[in-house]
Amino acid sequence: MEEFDLVIIGRGIIGNLTALTASKANLKVLLVGPEEKPITNKEFGTRSYALSPSSVDFISKITEKDKSELKHQKIFSMQIFNEIAKVTLEATEVKQNYLAQIVNHNTLVEHLSIPKASQTITCLKDKPQSLGYVQTSDGERASIEFSDGDKNFKVSAKLIIGADGMSSWVRQSAGIFWGRKNYNQKAIVSEILPQNDHRGVACQWFYEGGVLALLPCLNGNLSMVWSVSSTFFNKIQDQTPENLLHHVSDISQNHFGSLRLMTKPTSVDLAMTFADSYYGKRIALLGDAAHTVHPLAGLGLNLGIYDLISLSHYGDWFNARNGKFFDLGDKRKLIKFHENRIKKIPQIQFSLNALVGLFSYPGSFASSIRSLGMNFVDKSSLIKKRLIQQAQTIY
Repeated sequence: MEEFDLVIIGRGIIGNLTALTASKANLKVLLVGPEEKPITNKEFGTRSYALSPSSVDFISKITEKDKSELKHQKIFSMQIFNEIAKVTLEATEVKQNYLAQIVNHNTLVEHLSIPKASQTITCLKDKPQSLGYVQTSDGERASIEFSDGDKNFKVSAKLIIGADGMSSWVRQSAGIFWGRKNYNQKAIVSEILPQNDHRGVACQWFYEGGVLALLPCLNGNLSMVWSVSSTFFNKIQDQTPENLLHHVSDISQNHFGSLRLMTKPTSVDLAMTFADSYYGKRIALLGDAAHTVHPLAGLGLNLGIYDLISLSHYGDWFNARNGKFFDLGDKRKLIKFHENRIKKIPQIQFSLNALVGLFSYPGSFASSIRSLGMNFVDKSSLIKKRLIQQAQTIY
């Protein structure tokens, strides 16, 4: 039975970043799952992420000297619109050069690819079959059994990390309870070419039917993330691109001038999920395996990166080789990680859930209340500063 310092289940963005982080700490890693490669079909676009300065700094620290600079488009300000109100958030309000960096999914997947010549990361495509525990010469370890054709084999590690998404095998195998709230909404994603220069300004429109976000991309395009009710989606999914853009232009009040679809729209169901615990016996959950949030604030991937920063911090990964009996899966370390995340994640989930409900409530009275609230926020530099800092706070 081959021994590793940690086994990571899931080879998406969070899984790969976790493996690179552990490798930089000179830990022996097994990374499990099918390799995610950049999508080459230009007909269908991929979504983009708004990475916070904290996330960008962490990725840069982990990939320094090994990778070229991550291609991105900086967001210098964000404008949030209601029917008759607007809130403007500026990077200068928190004395930063930018609020976030827009990075395309393909670009990030390529940037975080695992080097084939890595001395510390072993990649495995086989699916895990079962989770157990064994006693070895250096104490207790978690073990995972795999099936390779006609024969089974096992590996062991001090820590198993679930970075395997919303339907996490690790979470289920560890017996960690979780819940899901369906928003009965879909997010429509596409790239749009605007007539007017976006100037590095992200825009978002709240209205009774949903939320429309148009995010600036490096190539001059806009990344559209349009959250709509499932009922509305069923009505428009077969409409022509011209009709779809008519809805977008109407909601955005022609803010960017005439629009042209550059990729075919794709869609995904929206839900909020929450694990009862972010750790188990020699188990840690990261990203979508532990939680998902509504995309209206662009926090999803950032929260997963913050999970990793927290786990490596409280687990003291970068001092792992200094102690002979160092234990990555020590329960006390995992509890500290869990306590840190359980203070932040549910608070953000509750806030975003409340916003979804508030802005979907129909009627002129509700609209007036929303507008008054937004105008109040826009006039308070203190509140706006706090909103920006909250979105960028790791711990």
